Amino acid sequence: MGRKQVAIRNSAVGLLSQIVTILAQFITRSIFIRYLSIELLAVSSTFTSLLQALSLAELGFQSAVTYVLYKPLSEDDHEKINEIVNVLRIIYMLIGIMFCIAGLAFQPLLKFILSDVEVTPYIRIIFLIQVANSACSYFLAYRRTLLHADQMAYLLNLINTLVNVLFTVAKILIIVLTKNYLLFIGATTIQTIVSNLMIHIVDRKKHPYFHHTKFNKDIFKQILGSVKHLFTAKIAGYIYSSTDYLVVSSLVSTVAVGFMTNYTTITSSLRSLVKSIFLPLVPTFGRMLTESKGTAYSEKVFRRYTFIRFMTAGFVIIPTFVLIQDFIGNLWLDSRFLLSGTIVLLYCIDMYIDMVHSALCDFINAAGLFKEERNIEIAGAVTNITLSLALAKPLGIEGVLIGTAISQVLFWILRSRTVYRNCFDQIKGSFTRYWLDNLLYIVIFASIAACCTFAYSKLQIRSTLLRLVVGGIGCEVLFAAVVIILLGRTDRFKELIRLAKSAFKKISKR
Repeated sequence: MGRKQVAIRNSAVGLLSQIVTILAQFITRSIFIRYLSIELLAVSSTFTSLLQALSLAELGFQSAVTYVLYKPLSEDDHEKINEIVNVLRIIYMLIGIMFCIAGLAFQPLLKFILSDVEVTPYIRIIFLIQVANSACSYFLAYRRTLLHADQMAYLLNLINTLVNVLFTVAKILIIVLTKNYLLFIGATTIQTIVSNLMIHIVDRKKHPYFHHTKFNKDIFKQILGSVKHLFTAKIAGYIYSSTDYLVVSSLVSTVAVGFMTNYTTITSSLRSLVKSIFLPLVPTFGRMLTESKGTAYSEKVFRRYTFIRFMTAGFVIIPTFVLIQDFIGNLWLDSRFLLSGTIVLLYCIDMYIDMVHSALCDFINAAGLFKEERNIEIAGAVTNITLSLALAKPLGIEGVLIGTAISQVLFWILRSRTVYRNCFDQIKGSFTRYWLDNLLYIVIFASIAACCTFAYSKLQIRSTLLRLVVGGIGCEVLFAAVVIILLGRTDRFKELIRLAKSAFKKISKR
């Protein structure tokens, strides 16, 4: 199977898996709130946030190992693959053990982390089970990395989806029949173990040559050279993604964070869907850059990939921008939970930049430019924190989101320079063409969003659901029509249509 066909298969299965995951989470949470207490949900969410901070201990080994695997996988060098994956196996085993030790160490601190909640033995057991779940996610996880690097992400997603559906049903039954939260989170831990075991079995069939070897110190040092940059970037990224809520809570209002989560629940789900489509492509780019780094072909692929991301952003974000207020205020919740239109605009700007400029992030990861990415992440995190703190008091939530948007623009500029300088050897005129293309995309996007917003405001349909459906279809049709008229003759658009036809033919045959 060719590189493009593999990428399409991985992306399609990834999208389906993400949709199932979002639905499973939504159903489980709805049942949870109905049958168990909000206090338990709050405690669980707090512990999850704490354990996410501890997950920084992973340092970025997975990304570094994935990059190092590209070349030996393309050359079918089994001995080298064994040595690399065994280094990751031992590292992950140590991280899992570290999680267990850290969980015990944090026990005395729980009373300082939880406010207005008595830290009973029951609460401590909940924490320990969640720690066990996090620790188990690392045992046998090295097999996931090997499958992902070898462009078999579709297998990971199929297994995760199957296990997720089965255990979602099991956990719903546990809640409804027993109302026992300990059994519920215990089932979640078993789910993690079962998923890793199934992936282990599948990977043994796909890579039968893999076997345990001695810990190779030279390979570890090579990986560690990338990890030291990835770890800094990971911390900066963690600070960047956590800043908005912290600043709003401390300088504006904690209640305001609750209103913001109504919007971020929607936007985060959409980002996850888009990410699931494109994440499997990174190993494909890694192979391509290894084989033809510095060629015009790679830059051409990159520009087409950016165009595909622009198209995806248009189909996802324009309906979101136009419909989200009506959806939250009239269908999901009510008008008391609405924030200003300016806030919606800033959220959508952030989403647009993230979805389109992430083409750069994928090429940075594929090329292993971890040192450069570390510096970019630090610059973005510092900019975000500084501007958000400065603008929070005078402008409120809008000020915080403006700081986020500006830091996203900085990310875009710095990452574009990094990719064109290191991946494409600054092909004459290519960097300028890239930005001219993106400025055109922004003008098209903004114009269509404005037209759709105006047309939706004039839509006279009493049923909220029907109005949202008609409005959503109208946004998609208008975006597609304008893009076809303005960009339909470009090579990028023709390539997109060709890929779509190829995928459709393969699906039809099957």
